[in-house]
Amino acid sequence: MRKPLLIVAYSLLILAGVVLAYLELHRILPTAGGLLLTIAYLGVISLLVRYQMRAFLSGSPPFSFRISIRIRYLVKSLLCFVSAVLWAAIVGSMTSETPIGNALAGGPALVILGVAVYFFYRSIPISVQK
Repeated sequence: MRKPLLIVAYSLLILAGVVLAYLELHRILPTAGGLLLTIAYLGVISLLVRYQMRAFLSGSPPFSFRISIRIRYLVKSLLCFVSAVLWAAIVGSMTSETPIGNALAGGPALVILGVAVYFFYRSIPISVQK
C-alpha cells in the first residue's frame, strides 16, 4: 500500500517541477509569483528529504547522516583561497595585458584554487549509517 503512495507522491513532485520550469521559461508567471513558487517547491523538496519521507512511507529505518568539520583542513582551504586571490591581484598588476602575462597571473591561481577545493572537500567528511 505504501509503495503506490510513494510513486504517486514523487510523480506529483516531478510533474510540479516540470510545470514550474515551463512557467518560468515562458515567463507566464510574474517575477514575484515565480520566485515564491520556486521557493515553495524547494521547501517541499527539502522537507521531504529532511524528514525522510521515503523511509517513512516504505517502512524502512531512516538513514542517519553524520557531518563533522575538520577545522585544520578548513583553515588550509581558506588560506589557499586567499593566497590565490592575492596571487592573481599582485601578479596581475605587475604583468602586462598579454597572453603570457595572463597565464602568469591566472595559471598558478587556478592551481591554488584547485588545492583549496581539495582541502575544503577533506574538511567536511560525511558518513552515512543505516
